[in-house]
Amino acid sequence: MKGSLQIKGRKYYVVINYKDDFGNWKKKWISTGLDSRNNKTRANQALKEIEAGFRPETIVAQTDAEILFSDYLEQWLENHKKNVRLNTYAGYKLLLKKITKYFKNHGTKLKDLKPIHIQTLYNVWAKHGMTGSTMLKYHNVIRKALQHAMKFDLVPTNVADKVDRPRVNSFQARFLSENEMAEIFKAAEGHLIEVPVKLAAIYGLRRSEVMGLKWSAIDFEHKTIEIKHQVLHTKIGGVVKILRSDTLKNKSSFRTLPLTPQAEKILRDAQQRIEKNNRLYGSGYCLEDSEYVCVNELGKLISPDRVTDSFKHILKKAGVRKARFHDLRHSCASLLLAAGVQMKSIQEWMGHSTFSTTADIYSHLDHTSKLKSASALTNIFSFGQVEDNLEIQESVDNEIARLQEQLERAKKRKRDFEM
Repeated sequence: MKGSLQIKGRKYYVVINYKDDFGNWKKKWISTGLDSRNNKTRANQALKEIEAGFRPETIVAQTDAEILFSDYLEQWLENHKKNVRLNTYAGYKLLLKKITKYFKNHGTKLKDLKPIHIQTLYNVWAKHGMTGSTMLKYHNVIRKALQHAMKFDLVPTNVADKVDRPRVNSFQARFLSENEMAEIFKAAEGHLIEVPVKLAAIYGLRRSEVMGLKWSAIDFEHKTIEIKHQVLHTKIGGVVKILRSDTLKNKSSFRTLPLTPQAEKILRDAQQRIEKNNRLYGSGYCLEDSEYVCVNELGKLISPDRVTDSFKHILKKAGVRKARFHDLRHSCASLLLAAGVQMKSIQEWMGHSTFSTTADIYSHLDHTSKLKSASALTNIFSFGQVEDNLEIQESVDNEIARLQEQLERAKKRKRDFEM
């Protein structure tokens, strides 16, 4: 704690700088009531007295007054705000809204919080149909807040660690077939979101990545495309915000990919449309977002939520069953796998942080490799049953041949489709 004298409005003030329970420096102005003229000695004496008797208004003091757990959570989030990205803060705020409502209604105090209180909350949510994956998000933010409380001796232990951790539901991605992708591409022709739809499908991009694509990331000469910027949609305090960031989901998300002939045509066509619209609308054309690829007729960056909503209409027009925009990403990976691309290469193409992430989502699709394993095991465990195993081997080989023939036909249809 540090104190000093300051003059404001011809009056002496004592300014106290101190650290709160979260390690943040705070400043408190305290009036001495002394005129700034001819009172320097008395002001210094007042400074000493105020310093000696100063007690910071911190969480500890409020905890002694039996602070509610819900109030602590809200204060923790506001103090934690500067340590996280804005979209992360918005996500935490949304999660805490539901948590604080429950604990405020029950009047649970921070010092009285027990594992049973948290476990009961999870049981209530589960009864009302909340999935384990969603519940885990709430659990993580509760645990993080209590970890901070424990660090500053506000609670003796992190009771969230004693609660049964919500189990993540096994994720089943929705995969669009090659024919469905072809219909979607046709339906997207000339649509506002034609470019984001096609590029997301070809490169398996996240929505934030395709919306954050800039012309500076496209190298037509060396035929490359860089993923290094993102555009996110978030809501804070009921206000929608569009966040533009050079920070991606993880380190592996930053990647440079080859510019395919199909992608190059899509981008060059987009350039021509932008130039045409610029001439057509003149001074009414927006130049603020000219660095971005995915813009509307007036040159304004397309809202990420607009992309999601418009994709539903494209699916309906294409006659394709319900899917999310993010399923274009999953479908890209599944098509690569069907074409014989190795899982490690798919991980790098998709920008997954770990190989296990890729394998967990897509390994069940690799049916051909399983048939090859079955063929190898048939040979290993022959044990003299030559005729029977030859018949089994022939059956497996025929199945592999059939799948490979099917794969070749699919590749041919894809080449015809991309031309």
